[in-house]
Amino acid sequence: MVTWARSLANLSTSKAISQDDEDKSFNASWKDLYARMLESNDDYFTKTVQIALTTPMLVGTFEWLVPMPSDFYQLRTAEYQDGTTNGQWIPLEKFPLSSRTDQGIADPGYRMDNSNLWIKGQGISTIRIKYYPPPAQLTHPQPDLQYGTSYAPNAFPLITSPAYAAWKNTGLYIYSAQNIVEESIDSNSVVTPVTLYAVGANVSNLVYYKGYLYWLQAGSIKRAPTDLVTPFLVGVVTMPIGTGTVSSFSVFMNKLYYNDGGTMKSANLDGTGVAVLLASVGSWLSLAGGVVFYIDATANLKAIGEGTLVTGTAAACTSDGTNLYMLDTSNQLHLLTLSGAALRSDTITRTDVSAIGPWAGSTVPCITGEAQTFIADDSTVDSNITYPANVVLEIMSYQGAIDFRTKIGGEFDFGPLLGRLGHPAGANGKASGLWARFESSVKRDSYKAERVSNSRRVAGNW
Repeated sequence: MVTWARSLANLSTSKAISQDDEDKSFNASWKDLYARMLESNDDYFTKTVQIALTTPMLVGTFEWLVPMPSDFYQLRTAEYQDGTTNGQWIPLEKFPLSSRTDQGIADPGYRMDNSNLWIKGQGISTIRIKYYPPPAQLTHPQPDLQYGTSYAPNAFPLITSPAYAAWKNTGLYIYSAQNIVEESIDSNSVVTPVTLYAVGANVSNLVYYKGYLYWLQAGSIKRAPTDLVTPFLVGVVTMPIGTGTVSSFSVFMNKLYYNDGGTMKSANLDGTGVAVLLASVGSWLSLAGGVVFYIDATANLKAIGEGTLVTGTAAACTSDGTNLYMLDTSNQLHLLTLSGAALRSDTITRTDVSAIGPWAGSTVPCITGEAQTFIADDSTVDSNITYPANVVLEIMSYQGAIDFRTKIGGEFDFGPLLGRLGHPAGANGKASGLWARFESSVKRDSYKAERVSNSRRVAGNW
């Protein structure tokens, strides 16, 4: 939709329209559309939950305040069970405010009371509500940042251990096994990469964290302060962990997490305060939600003290502190959302990834396989709008184009865009353009139209 809106506005490559501008425009459109869907009694986004009435909810004689779900936005329907009708659900009617002090209301009813459902009536054991959640907050990732473009295809495989620093959009990597190199998009050094440190020995596992570069050399963790611009000298290099038996490490929340001689440990950034995490071999240690995750010797992604998240497919892993980003053995990058140490969802966000580095600045540095690129992949989730009517996407894209051109200013013929978009029904008359198609589609029921009908709730009653 962003690409389409920019194209309609003839602003495909304009940097005057920021990601914030894009998000604000699409979210405003989405809220308008969502409100119209709810007004038309559309049930696409509804959720249903059953709630048993309990003593803590009781606020008076035959009177309860029932807390609504945390994502409650608007009520669609409400029913109750009285426990005597073989599970039959009976509609809850809205009781008049004038009867708020009545006791023993014959027909149970409800009203909304802030974030609670106010229930009055006898013989109620359980209620069932169908409700709308709030409109989703739409997000989308920034375009990829690309590095390593100055290397010929036959030299590109010499780039390893990708890393990223948000400062001036800097890409970092090890070149030809022994050189720590930087490229900054903002400083235009992508065309002329800068060697920060010619080590003179094989190094790996490059990490940038809070003004320091860390790397693995001959089984020890080394580090040096850096401004990410000026090559540094041997004299500034220190060795926080100098055991000679470290096989991998990571940095999270001012701590080193590393595997040393078959034992997973943590330590302060200067190497002090060493603590044993688990007497087992593990790589790609990642801290997420206070839990340390790792990959074992058979490619299982596990949590220390907990079970396995992904079995037999994990090749690399990093964390943003909340979620995990796992590279599998089929070169697919996964976003893993968590609930404590348990896997909540697994989404493939990218394919053709041969290597990843530590998450930083909302990006995962990636080296692709067949495409031979080094990119900073924005880890912001790209929202998926699943509503089954393409006109929704069209409205948002045309409105986005109008919003973008409005910000730019200057002379522009809005006529074709406004004519195509049209307007919803209201003060300006009947709906027109895309809005007319939208309003027609949401009123069309896929089963049958609603109509007033007789109700036989209990035998003998009409």
